[in-house]
Amino acid sequence: MAQTTKTFNKDVDALEEQLHQLSTQKVSLKVDLDKAQKALKDAQKQFAATGDEADGLKMQLQQANYDNIRRNFDLVTRAARDTQRQLDKTGTAGKNAGTAVQSGVSAMVGALATSGIGNMVGQLLEESAGIAATSLLGSGGGTVVSNALSSAASGAAIGTMIAPGVGTAIGALAGGAVGVLTGASQVEENRDESFKSYVQESVEGQLSEMDSIRASGSSTAGQREQDQIAFAQRFGSEEAAQSYLGQVRAMAVNTNYTYDEITGYSKSLLNSYSAEETLGVLQKLSDATAGLNLDSSGVSMFIAGLSRMRTTNKVTQEYLNYFSERGLDVYDALARGTGADKSQIAGMVTDGDIGGTEAAQYILDYIQEEFGGLSEKLASTYDAMVDNLGDAEANLNARMGEGYNEARKSGIQAQMDWLESDQLGEAYEAIGAWKAEMENAKEQYIRDAVNEAMDSEDYQTAQAEGDAAEMGRIIMQAKIQGMNEYNANEGKDEVLAQELALIEGVRSDTSVNDGYWDAGYTLGQEFSKGRLAGMRGNTGAGSGRYDARMDPSSSEYDPAYAFTGYATGLERVPYNNFPALLHEGERVLTAREARNYARGGGSGGIQIIMNGTVIREEADIDRVAQRLLNKILAAKTAGVYGE
Repeated sequence: MAQTTKTFNKDVDALEEQLHQLSTQKVSLKVDLDKAQKALKDAQKQFAATGDEADGLKMQLQQANYDNIRRNFDLVTRAARDTQRQLDKTGTAGKNAGTAVQSGVSAMVGALATSGIGNMVGQLLEESAGIAATSLLGSGGGTVVSNALSSAASGAAIGTMIAPGVGTAIGALAGGAVGVLTGASQVEENRDESFKSYVQESVEGQLSEMDSIRASGSSTAGQREQDQIAFAQRFGSEEAAQSYLGQVRAMAVNTNYTYDEITGYSKSLLNSYSAEETLGVLQKLSDATAGLNLDSSGVSMFIAGLSRMRTTNKVTQEYLNYFSERGLDVYDALARGTGADKSQIAGMVTDGDIGGTEAAQYILDYIQEEFGGLSEKLASTYDAMVDNLGDAEANLNARMGEGYNEARKSGIQAQMDWLESDQLGEAYEAIGAWKAEMENAKEQYIRDAVNEAMDSEDYQTAQAEGDAAEMGRIIMQAKIQGMNEYNANEGKDEVLAQELALIEGVRSDTSVNDGYWDAGYTLGQEFSKGRLAGMRGNTGAGSGRYDARMDPSSSEYDPAYAFTGYATGLERVPYNNFPALLHEGERVLTAREARNYARGGGSGGIQIIMNGTVIREEADIDRVAQRLLNKILAAKTAGVYGE
């Protein structure tokens, strides 16, 4: 019995060691797998946004890395599962050997606990509890509970094999503690990843937005610069054009018009109205837009009717239809203006009794009487406010564009002068001819290979037999052979040598100065920092660094500064008897607690205390497990639990 037990214990120890190593590898690979999955998703998102070949290559590399880690993780998982099954079987055999010295009830419970049915029931309960915890507490709480239950079950199984009963309870307690700590660590890691993603997305979002504003503002400023030239030509001076366009920008913000609409309308109205009159007409038409619910095409037709009546000084039924078809009672407008009866207006128009300039003014006066002030009400509606907000943003963006365009002009001119100097002309011509020679050579190699293949006996036989598939294979193989011969020719070697020399030159030059290449790496490092880095940097005056204004022994000591409150935190007390104003709800740590915090025992982590032993980090887990095993083995040796 003693020899059998000794051999059994060795087998169990070996299996437990193997299972421990596999579990450790599995945890490590799971962390790597999660990181690889996140990197793959980021690469896929980047490639979807840009479609760039370099981003596509990065995505493929991330996919290969993820697939490799996934395969390793699956292999380790299967090996751990097989080892667990073997350990269960070994434990069952050991249990059967010891049933003679156990009571019937103990034997039944122990057998069930180490049997496959027990494992299946345990896994089912763990899964059900994990789902319930996630539903009740969220993914974070579910992670902690699932890890606690899984580790508790593993600990109970190990404890049962060593000392059924008490060993089972102690193993479950230790395993549960380890599971809680592991789950809390995973939750904290997820929170930190969320924090880092938020920081990166916020920074990159602002940088992207600034680039977008610059591009949009540059385009707007460029168009407005052309408007300035066109209106200066019309008004006869830069100053007059600048003044008019300034009023246009203000009108765009305060009416339903956009800047571009006003400048477009102005080009038609200025043919028969002065600058001041044009803006007045547009204001009245804005009122009509509110009263008649006109769109931009409707306003354009009103402007066309007014302009044609003024330029021809005639009124026609066609011109009047521009207004009446869009809801304006133009006959009532002319009746009010002329004082004639409304029924007489059609005849007066036919007889030419109403001049075009007069009719246009009568229509504008009518609009003023019927709809005057409605544009102000329209401007207070949601849609109009959104449009006006867009105009205000466009004006602001154009300021950035103006600054960019003006400064960029000198660089554009310098680039144009350099290109037009033809300093690169001769070199570009030679490079083009050389590349053409390489293309010609490649095609020649392929033609020669295909011609040779088609003259071969195999091809002739396939052709005679009508074997199109074989003919196609021979031709395709010949094309590949032609490419192979091209890649092996001296000219292609020159291309390869050129590319290798370029790579070596860039590498040698770049290695001289880190500033050439590590800007992206530096940003990546900053984005990889989490909440602890943010907490360290967000300490204000209480950064923990020595400050003479806070030191009573210094001549620069300033009591008003020294007694600043530390509601944002204090990374480190800089000297003994340091004065500070504290606030309700804050906590002051001892030096020892602060050291534990810095080593990872703080920052929202979980501490587990078992009989005076504090578990703060992964190394503590192994120490507790070893002490637990030593106590159980000592108890067995003393005969407390029996054989």
